[in-house]
Amino acid sequence: MRSIIVRISKPYRAFDGLTGLKTLNFHAKNIPSINSLTGSGLPIENLDLTGVETIASGVLSYLYQLKQVTVGWQTPLVLTFNPFYGIDTHNVTLNVPEGTEDAYRAAYVWKDFYIVVNLPTGIPGLNAETGAYLYDGRLYINSPVAETIQVYSVNGVLLHNFRKPAGSADYIISKASGAVLIVKGGSGWVKKVIR
Repeated sequence: MRSIIVRISKPYRAFDGLTGLKTLNFHAKNIPSINSLTGSGLPIENLDLTGVETIASGVLSYLYQLKQVTVGWQTPLVLTFNPFYGIDTHNVTLNVPEGTEDAYRAAYVWKDFYIVVNLPTGIPGLNAETGAYLYDGRLYINSPVAETIQVYSVNGVLLHNFRKPAGSADYIISKASGAVLIVKGGSGWVKKVIR
């Protein structure tokens, strides 16, 4: 599975050329109108909307291969429109926090998904709050535990080794070459990040 985390600063053509993209994790508060995502034919199967507070109208439309959406809201995000226009959401799994399933089954748009409870995996440090992305020469990491972070090239060469405290941290990435890096957390998670 190909998965990336990206920071969107120029949303108009943010996803052009990423035809192998299967998983998309939004860690921003707002999902703006992203013209190259809507109707783009991207083969996105998994969306993580944890942390999102607003979604632009229609931004997630026509993602025909969408299979799973994960949310972390204790109360369903109130929508006055359907950002998933053109998708048969009855066939898409919506992972919701434990104890919130009844609220999602009653909420506009969310009630049309196949709702399941997002239970902990049993793997320490692997949850919706684990993430990594590159921006402006820095690697940003968020995970709930203190751990060793290793950064590898796609060829398996160890480029950086950091000891990260619990929570968020960022590091200058100087030796990195190439467009893709592999970031591995000591608690067992692995993320691919794109420059």
